[in-house]
Amino acid sequence: MEKLEADIGLWIPCGRSADISLDIKGLLPNKDYKFRVCAFNEEGQSAPLEGDEMIHAADPFSEAGPPRNLEICDYNQESADLRWNPPRDDGGSNIIGYLIEKKDEYGKWTRAHEVPGNQTKCVVPKLIEGQTYSFRVKAINCAGQSDPSNEAGPITCKPQNVKPKINRKALFEVYCKAGESFSFDVNVAGEPEPEKRWLVNGNEILPSDRVKIVNSPNNTKIHVKSASREDAGTFTLTAENINGSDTADVKVVVIDVPGAPTGPLNIKNMSAKDCELFWKPPKDDGGLPVTNYIIERCDETLGGRWVTVGETEGPQTSFNVQGLLENHKYKFRVRAVNKEGMSDPLETSSAYEAKNPFEVPGKPGQPNVVDFDLDWALLEWDKPEFDGGSPITGYIVEKRDSQSQRWEVCCKTQGDDSFCNVRHLVEESIYELRVKAINKAGESIPSDPTIPHR
Repeated sequence: MEKLEADIGLWIPCGRSADISLDIKGLLPNKDYKFRVCAFNEEGQSAPLEGDEMIHAADPFSEAGPPRNLEICDYNQESADLRWNPPRDDGGSNIIGYLIEKKDEYGKWTRAHEVPGNQTKCVVPKLIEGQTYSFRVKAINCAGQSDPSNEAGPITCKPQNVKPKINRKALFEVYCKAGESFSFDVNVAGEPEPEKRWLVNGNEILPSDRVKIVNSPNNTKIHVKSASREDAGTFTLTAENINGSDTADVKVVVIDVPGAPTGPLNIKNMSAKDCELFWKPPKDDGGLPVTNYIIERCDETLGGRWVTVGETEGPQTSFNVQGLLENHKYKFRVRAVNKEGMSDPLETSSAYEAKNPFEVPGKPGQPNVVDFDLDWALLEWDKPEFDGGSPITGYIVEKRDSQSQRWEVCCKTQGDDSFCNVRHLVEESIYELRVKAINKAGESIPSDPTIPHR
């Protein structure tokens, strides 16, 4: 068999056959050819039989037209559902399949899936969550692949209709000092995108010069600068969409000096020498335990300068101020202390005069010796008829021997018991004994002495 290409004009052998048919290969598309055939036997070659017409080398069909109306029906974190219409022109050959291609964020088209020609929808599998894709489809017939369909997308692979979920690993407890900054950066999943809100102690936080909130798909950020005690407490993040909601809490501790002690600052048992102060702990301890309180006084009679007069040994909320000067006017104030420092003061509203609201007790009754031995004597007496308006806190017993006219203190009692065992007396000595009562105002005049006792 020989072929004649019209553009060349030469007969070229193109095959041999022991049969009366032959499949000719290697023709060039869209070229015109003639063919002739010669028979052979042992004696040689026959004259050729030549075809009558030029044959145009072309397929009896062509590539199909592009598929139409490609659309994305649904998607999730790992697949996408596509649907399209067949080409208007099948190219004269049945559609034997469809090639689905995907394009990632880098713009490169790659094979994604293939389906038979009688199917105009498919689920594209093995997509990567969080990756963004576009899709197109090509029809395949005996002539090859068609031009691509319209492009569908882009979409980002993620779950559809998912209840919000807050990533709690990013919510760690915060401890900072007042004036420092802190922030949270939290991923929040959900579809559709959840509405996100921040609250502190149940009150919604609004953006300000000091507080910045940035919400984006799947994330929320909050930054608080120059933190104060008002920022301390429980921070709450809420996320909500049509499928549900999620809430997460985190503790924020902002450490500062305490607030001022809670008033009023009460003055009790004022006398010419001392007084007692009473107050309540601060409403805000500054995030640290109150260790003690510092007490200050201001003597307005001497010019009004504040001086420290003492501090409590612990967090007790009372203090006895000593060393006052009678008839001087005083103001007082108290500061709470923690490891960060001192609070602002809680101050009395006015000045108070140091004076006694009561008198010294009356004169005790004459004591009697009710028992004695070589070096001691048991003494009893009657209590004063008048305690001076302040409870009796004790008695002073004095002695005087016959050889001296000077009275000496020999015993002191505590409380209002009206007896005392006087010890360390000298055998055979003759003594007189007398008693003074004591209250907040001071000592009473002495009782009448006992009769001389040996």
